[in-house]
Amino acid sequence: SHMGAFPLSRLLAESRSPYLNYLSTRGVTDCLIDNLTADSRHVHPRTLFAAYKGQHSDGHRYIEEAIQRGAAAIIHYHPLSRYHPHICYLRCAHPPRLLSALASTLYGHPSHRLYIIGVTGTDGKSTVVSFLYQLLKKVGLAVGAISTVASDTGSGLVANDHHLTTPDAPHLHAAMASMLQHGYTHAIIESSSHALSPRTSRLTDVAFDGAICTTIGSEHLDFHRSRRRYKRDKARLFEALSTQHLATGRVSKLGFAISGASRRITRFLQRYSAFPIARYSVSAADYSKVALYGSLQQSGTAHQIQLRYPTQDYQSVVSVEWGGNYNAANLLATLLATTAITGIPLQKLEQYTPSLKLPEGRRQIICQPPHTPFTIMIDYAHTPAAFELLFSSVKGTHNGRIIALFGSAGERDTKKRVQLGLQAARYVDGIYLTDEDPRNEPSAKILQDIARGVHKKWTTQQQLKALHIVPNRAQAITQAVRSLQRNDLLLLLGKGHERSIIYADGDHPWSELQQAHRALKQRTTLSEHQ
Repeated sequence: SHMGAFPLSRLLAESRSPYLNYLSTRGVTDCLIDNLTADSRHVHPRTLFAAYKGQHSDGHRYIEEAIQRGAAAIIHYHPLSRYHPHICYLRCAHPPRLLSALASTLYGHPSHRLYIIGVTGTDGKSTVVSFLYQLLKKVGLAVGAISTVASDTGSGLVANDHHLTTPDAPHLHAAMASMLQHGYTHAIIESSSHALSPRTSRLTDVAFDGAICTTIGSEHLDFHRSRRRYKRDKARLFEALSTQHLATGRVSKLGFAISGASRRITRFLQRYSAFPIARYSVSAADYSKVALYGSLQQSGTAHQIQLRYPTQDYQSVVSVEWGGNYNAANLLATLLATTAITGIPLQKLEQYTPSLKLPEGRRQIICQPPHTPFTIMIDYAHTPAAFELLFSSVKGTHNGRIIALFGSAGERDTKKRVQLGLQAARYVDGIYLTDEDPRNEPSAKILQDIARGVHKKWTTQQQLKALHIVPNRAQAITQAVRSLQRNDLLLLLGKGHERSIIYADGDHPWSELQQAHRALKQRTTLSEHQ
């Protein structure tokens, strides 16, 4: 959504901030700007291009290309070997930080005019965003969302095809401006710890009104380098909560903070939060210590959640379509947030829970009895914590064999690979190791890393016969589906909704859903011929 073009000097003046001490400026700053980007492929005339070293490439290498495509101004950190006389160069200590400030200004500070809810946490973020989006719409709010799975920036939900949880600052502020143009009053933003980190500064200039933290495990230690820094980056969401109770337009802003993390971690988050943090939990140990407690009862295919509000001495039971204790927890987060945002009492919100649907690629059933003698389910679980939650949950309700198919991302958190193998070996009866997103790392190495974890638990010949290493993901799914017997449950993990697999030569289109259906069809054709 374009806000028109502005002289760079005006954008800089309006984005004043202690971080914007320039190391040097060359060229004139009165060039007109209507586009900001850190991706040289998105440069056109009137663009300001920000060059910085990201996790996987260095934007300084693309400055000349950006200029050829018509860039009017460049933000950079390293001194350059060549300066064009007609280009404005701003050298600053932290380009992502400046890019974020300019993006908010260019798009008219949209986050100040929307009620913004941030959702962070190791697991459950996308599901909470999805549940909350559905529930706020049901109670009549005009709400947008930005998440890993799908986004709604004004014209309904659209599936995401990139692998970033939170887009970069220019995309984010453009998306919020678009929501305002379409009359939205509320926005839910899935806030990864990467995006909250000052290193990427993607969310630095977003004025949050509500913060939800689901769980905190040890994801992405390759990026954050330590657990403490990871927790600290999650805490930035609580730190960003705006305490100005502005009534802007139709929205009165009164903030809130919610956590599903342990008491210890919630105390840590509380040090940074402008609002008292309300906790929710599905663990019996927390029964009387939380604002909202839930326990999941499963009988056959029926799922019910018993809700208890210790502070209000009140309890009730709601029916839901999906299982998983962690999804019960995601529902609690959603109910607490909705009541904080709308003021509607929890008891009145319960009527909407049976119609809440899980987002695509989350515990998605592809086939099950009576239509097929076995069950196939797709889930996005790709962390040791998510594995343990999923496996323990299905183990408790499924009486046949469980077979898991998964991999682990290349060039990412390598320590978790052994853990993934170990968790799977603890719970399941058959394992297919296959490509997730190898990137520039050899598949074989990644799968060997995971297999090391499996070998810690599985030692007999019999067990090791049940471990299959099939790098090609389509082949792995075909083989796994072909091997299914009556009462088996096949879990296809790690890709979920994603639309591509990233190899060294780039993105290959992918759909876990289509692939599963294709394998099923091949299996049926085969058995008809036999």
